[in-house]
Amino acid sequence: MFGRMKRKMFAAKVMAEIKAQTGNQEFVDRLFSTDWTEEQLEHLRKHAYYRKDSAASFLYGCHMLHQGMLDDGFDTEMRAACCYFLTDRLRKANTNPQFWQQHILIFGNLNDAVMQFSEQLQS
Repeated sequence: MFGRMKRKMFAAKVMAEIKAQTGNQEFVDRLFSTDWTEEQLEHLRKHAYYRKDSAASFLYGCHMLHQGMLDDGFDTEMRAACCYFLTDRLRKANTNPQFWQQHILIFGNLNDAVMQFSEQLQS
């Protein structure tokens, strides 16, 4: 019972992070209603190296938006919205060189994924 409550609280925290950025509860509900959401959140909660970092919620939000962008089950509009919000987060992270450098592998991979997805949209 306690484990389920912790999982729900964690999910609510990540959802609130993305809603604070997007201002769109419908978008957040749709993103978090996928089959992979629970598994991804559980993995982040237990294994993310940054889970004790003060910026963990920001990074969790990046991860979930990235997963949404890659999800072929979403229509192009939803995937493009995930890409847009992820790009916005990457821009924000890039304004703090120390933070960017601290998480360079994550941000580098996310940046590559955004560029690839953007290219797919244009072709």
